[in-house]
Amino acid sequence: MAIVGAPEYFECYGVPETPQQLKDHNCLSYRFSSSGVIDRWSFITPDAEARTIVYEPKGNAIFNDDDSMLRAALSGIGLVQHLNLCVQPYLQDGRLVRILLPWVRPRSGFFALKGTYACQASCIDGVLD
Repeated sequence: MAIVGAPEYFECYGVPETPQQLKDHNCLSYRFSSSGVIDRWSFITPDAEARTIVYEPKGNAIFNDDDSMLRAALSGIGLVQHLNLCVQPYLQDGRLVRILLPWVRPRSGFFALKGTYACQASCIDGVLD
C-alpha cells in the first residue's frame, strides 16, 4: 500500500511526516461496497517495537470506487491510500508523490484462499494456478 498525493496538494498544505499529522490533512476515504465499512489506514512504527497504528481517514470525500478516488488525488484534492501497483505509473511520471515511507511497509503481494468446492468454475483454477 502507498499513501500518495499530488505535488500541488503538498505545495498548499505541506507534507505530513508522521501518521499523527494526517489529522491536519484532507485524507480521502474508501468505503467497501459490500460491507459499508470505511477502509482504515495501517502504519507500522519505524522503531524497533514496530507497533501497528490504525488511522481512520478524515476528509471531505468518501469513495466506493478506486478510479474516482485516484482521480481526486491526481487533481490535488487530498491524500489517498492505494495499491502500489496502481499508483506506480503516477509516481514514476511525477503526478503523485508517495509519503510516510518509513511508516508504510510494502506488502508481499496478493493472496487468494481456495476452498474445496465440487462446483468450482475452472476459470478460477486457471487464475489461481
